[in-house]
This record gives sequence, structure tokens and C-alpha cells, in this order.
Amino acid sequence: WRVLSKEGNQLLVISNQSLDAVAYHSDWMTDVTWETCALNGWLQSEFYGEAFSIEEGMKISGPVTLLTAEEANRYFTSNEDRLCIGTYYTERNKVGYSLNNNGNYDDWWLRGTNTEPSNDAPIVDTYGVIGEESAGGNNPLYQYVRPVIRINVN
Repeated sequence: WRVLSKEGNQLLVISNQSLDAVAYHSDWMTDVTWETCALNGWLQSEFYGEAFSIEEGMKISGPVTLLTAEEANRYFTSNEDRLCIGTYYTERNKVGYSLNNNGNYDDWWLRGTNTEPSNDAPIVDTYGVIGEESAGGNNPLYQYVRPVIRINVN
């Protein structure tokens, strides 16, 4: 995990590598916000339940989330700094789909900030560039995921 910031006795951290690949939303007929998308639900239930022990979960403050595009610009100083490779699991299974072919780097989802439902969602591409991608379509894209958590460090 990479520490992004420290405020009081809380650390904001992001995974160093992509941990899995998940569609932003699975129903291509439905526009969504972050609050209603499948990826947010997956992070709060399946990922949280599998990734953290009860003891670890007690140290997490707030929901598991993703960075917004603005936060990705603030916490990562360059496109190169935003490049991401997968874990052994993601690389072995090649569960995600990369739009650009830049070596072993992965596209990774960012958290949408739209208040109106949309079919687009922000991503960091394999060159570290922040952009938008269709979150639905006839074949919902399974992009890689770098979860963000707040940890109490008492």
C-alpha cells in the first residue's frame, strides 16, 4: 500500500498494484453515478469481505473507495507516477482489458464524481493519462482496480 496523506491519526492509502478487474457497471442499459454503480457495491461487500480480516476491518475508517480524477492528479505527480502493474493474481488471470498496449501497465478505474447518471467513468490509462471511458456498452469493460482506504493508526 502507498501512503497518499496523513491527517491526524489517519492514513489515506492506495494499493501499489491493481488487485482485480471489475466492470464499473454491469448493466449497459443503465446510466449510473458512483453511488449506484456495481464497482462501488463490489468494493463495499465482496472486496472488503475477502481482503480484510475482522481485526484489519476495525482499523478502516469509512468506505473502501477509489480516487477521483482530481485526487489522482493531486497525489500522483506525473503520468509516469500513475503507471500501475497488476499483482500476480491479475497478471496470471489477465482479468482486465487494456485500451492501450503499453507493456505490462494496467488501465485502472477512478471514482466518478457525476451527480447525474452517466455511462462514462474516469480511468487512468496504460500511459498514466487520466481520461474517460464508457462504463457500459454492449460489453462492459473490466478495468483494473486500485482500492483506497483510510486507516486509523492509533
